[in-house]
Amino acid sequence: MIRLFLLLLALTAWPCAAADVSIGEPLSPLAIDEPGELLYDGEDFSYQDWELPTAGIGKPHILQYMAATTTARDQTQAFTDALGDTFPPGTLHVTTVLNLDQAVWGSAGFVKRSVRSSKKEHPQSTIVLDEDGIGQSTWALSPKDAAVVIMDAGGTVLFFKEGMMEDADIATTLELLKQQVN
Repeated sequence: MIRLFLLLLALTAWPCAAADVSIGEPLSPLAIDEPGELLYDGEDFSYQDWELPTAGIGKPHILQYMAATTTARDQTQAFTDALGDTFPPGTLHVTTVLNLDQAVWGSAGFVKRSVRSSKKEHPQSTIVLDEDGIGQSTWALSPKDAAVVIMDAGGTVLFFKEGMMEDADIATTLELLKQQVN
């Protein structure tokens, strides 16, 4: 009976496990080398190892980490659109990390072609492909969702949200980013 109770307790607590991201602290270090950051020189694409800047990058930094699925992308699409409508290019640094380990079987090639198109359209953005889901395990993120992390110019986490970015979340983050830019 006690074993059954402990098993049930463990199974019900598992979905509630919190991500390892704390407001007011920097994110835990992360390095992705398979395949890594997508580069585009105006003609050719290549990849290089990528590491999350630990000391900040001198401007507000938005990091979106998501499963490489349309469902996860849709959770942040309105937020991404609002960023583009509110801030001129170069004001913020946006990093998108796609967890290929969570892509629908057989779709990784499609995802890679799609991000190449995005990189051409937004060459200033950092796009990283995470073959093995290293970010998901490092930060204890939900496997199927998207996560948005906003950091100040020094790399301190100001906002964190997993799942759908609702209108209130978008309004809050835009205001927070305006304060950081001014």
